[in-house]
Amino acid sequence: MHPPPAHVERNVGDQFQEGKTTCDEVRSVMGKPTSETDIDKDKTVLCYGNHETEINPAAMIPLVGLFFTGAKSESRILCFTFENNVLTDKKYTSHTARAGLNAPE
Repeated sequence: MHPPPAHVERNVGDQFQEGKTTCDEVRSVMGKPTSETDIDKDKTVLCYGNHETEINPAAMIPLVGLFFTGAKSESRILCFTFENNVLTDKKYTSHTARAGLNAPE
């Protein structure tokens, strides 16, 4: 049984070496992937992702909230590509979006 998915940050993938790390080693550390795609019988891609949304707490106060609306949304994805069960590539992407006049920093 694999642990729950790991929280994805920029440096999380640094512990895995291309050409050495196996798919099973990534699963044992990272847990169940958010998505898994078999490109062909020898090539697999595992992706791990997190999405967080933060809303300005003042937005919840009636009337006052009209002036303090704002939210921040952040997505992070780390994908590992394996050929013959050995890591060949890893990619990290992130995106932050802010909405409203008083979106959290």
